[in-house]
Amino acid sequence: MLFNITNNIAYLSMFKSDIIKFERLGNAVRENSHLFFKNLGLVFDYLRLLDKLNPFEINLTEIYEIISYDPSLFNEMLDLAWPYQEDEWKKGSIYNIENENTSYNATFIASNILNLSNEFIPPFKIYEVSIYKEKGNEIKLNNAFSIKVQDKNSSPELINRNKEISSYDITEIHSMIINEINSNINDYINEELNLIFVDFSLTCQEAFDMQKKDYDIIFESLQNFLSITRSYNIVPVSIYNSNTSPLLFALIKYLEKYEKKILAEPSLLKEMLLYINDKLFLSGKLNKFHRSPLLNYTNFIFEENPYLREKIAIFYVKFDLNTVKRIEVPIYAESYIDIIHKILIQQYKKNKANGNDIYSFTKAKKNLVTEKRNKEKIIKYIDSILRKESAKVLGKEMGIIKGIY
Repeated sequence: MLFNITNNIAYLSMFKSDIIKFERLGNAVRENSHLFFKNLGLVFDYLRLLDKLNPFEINLTEIYEIISYDPSLFNEMLDLAWPYQEDEWKKGSIYNIENENTSYNATFIASNILNLSNEFIPPFKIYEVSIYKEKGNEIKLNNAFSIKVQDKNSSPELINRNKEISSYDITEIHSMIINEINSNINDYINEELNLIFVDFSLTCQEAFDMQKKDYDIIFESLQNFLSITRSYNIVPVSIYNSNTSPLLFALIKYLEKYEKKILAEPSLLKEMLLYINDKLFLSGKLNKFHRSPLLNYTNFIFEENPYLREKIAIFYVKFDLNTVKRIEVPIYAESYIDIIHKILIQQYKKNKANGNDIYSFTKAKKNLVTEKRNKEKIIKYIDSILRKESAKVLGKEMGIIKGIY
């Protein structure tokens, strides 16, 4: 009884300490709240300006040809998107999924990277993909793993403690998915339409803050991934959390060139891009469960590479008042946009209990072993295995954790 009382007192003391810490945080937020509201006011000012514009009434289809000659174009902005078809663009908010009865096979693949460079000697990373396949009443859920150990022959960039993610990390995930497809090819090519939904970008978004040598590596790997999937008649679909504004940038360039009278202050719209992105802009232009027209897409990485074998298109889907997602697909899949749209809406409605995510992606993500919440458990598990293996190989048991546990 005394033990329980002591435990309860300790718990209450810790709880009280947390309350005090959060109250201090709350005081700091309150003291700076005027800065939040000042910036929020700017956002509303920009949105009011944009609300006066109906982008679907503006002919943006030729904007790339008009402005692409400008060598400084991608110094102003990272990427650019413009309408794929003029007729569809004029429709604006689109919902064409009612009569879509195409037979399809859909696979959802979540990925994760666990960096153990600070916990083990030699340092290494674990790469994991979680594959969720659902067909009728049959569900398949699998994991695949890859381990890269830093040695004298490895690139210094393989284990880089100063970067959350490197070009080698991205290319390893690409390779793992290609290996998964090659090993289970019949699971991926048995329908009229074969789709794989992935959580990495098809437009090199992860590389936007990297050096040229790194984004060239990712670009080449991605083009290889797209070429291989196309050769199998598989359409990759990316649901990557990008917050860039390629469509809004195209609109700004159009207004600068043809509608200067709309701009009370020439720098105003460019300044707006610090606060507004495509998703926020389109949330007021799309109806719930509708999509935007399909958009051509390019960025500074694509423009630097003359060997762009597979072009990418994007579109946006509004799932609810606060959720707009950007979808990336190869341009050759343009005839399947409505069925992809239908699948995404079905998946979202199916996932009501888990918030604003895609149902099968949620299942795949929950199946990942290497999430940070499991890190301590994984470290101890790997150490126990390596101790036993060292006894077999070296004749004695050796622990290789650096001593942080």
